[in-house]
Amino acid sequence: MRLLWIAPFPYFLTNKIHHPAPWIKMLAYRLKDVSDIDLTILSTTSFINTEYEEASKDGIKFIFLKHKNHVLTNELTFFKKRINVVKKYLEKNSNQYDLIHLHGSEHQYHTSASGVDLPKVLSIQGIVSEVAKVIPDKMTVKYVTMKMGSYYEHRDLKKVPNFSCRTHWDTAFIKK
Repeated sequence: MRLLWIAPFPYFLTNKIHHPAPWIKMLAYRLKDVSDIDLTILSTTSFINTEYEEASKDGIKFIFLKHKNHVLTNELTFFKKRINVVKKYLEKNSNQYDLIHLHGSEHQYHTSASGVDLPKVLSIQGIVSEVAKVIPDKMTVKYVTMKMGSYYEHRDLKKVPNFSCRTHWDTAFIKK
């Protein structure tokens, strides 16, 4: 099986390594160790100067797409730049894969993949619209980011028929 993960994965081709969800890295290497899956991981990064970079490490192919992760390219564009960077890649290359595994809804990967005619599964680790409800200071970038992300969750989550949820709460939310 040719599996494409779209995930926030650390850019490891320089010394500038940052990873918000280290469990994704651990899961990728474990999956590769116990299966015959041809795994490609697609992620965005601001650490490259070209449109994209490809690399292979430990039997996994990595594709990093250029995207500056700051307010001007995220919140002020309503995440359109990041959505379109990933969407453009998928429009050109989705025929190389059998399945797309989207890791999280907070980066609008499900929106980027919405027009791709391949089976998809979305891992849910939390729901940004629910997180926004409990942020105490509504005058913060974090709150605005969560509220903006909730628009894409409410509009596009129902377009993904397959989910993997971490908790019973996440599962109940998705069923609702």
